[in-house]
Amino acid sequence: IMMYMGTTIKPAQSIIMNRHMRFPTLFTNFTTNLTPEGLENKYGDRVFSRLQQMCTFIHVTGKDLRK
Repeated sequence: IMMYMGTTIKPAQSIIMNRHMRFPTLFTNFTTNLTPEGLENKYGDRVFSRLQQMCTFIHVTGKDLRK
């Protein structure tokens, strides 16, 4: 969350909504550590609905290789 001239801006939410308006049928890749439920809780129903239209959720399991 950022502030710009007294207005709260949520960059991720803005990117998702703008991407959906410009390219509604184009699939988009996002990566996150959040579950679909976590995304809905964090960004709300409206943004989550757009994500469901734009993306296919893939849950990756296995050993963490970021060490």
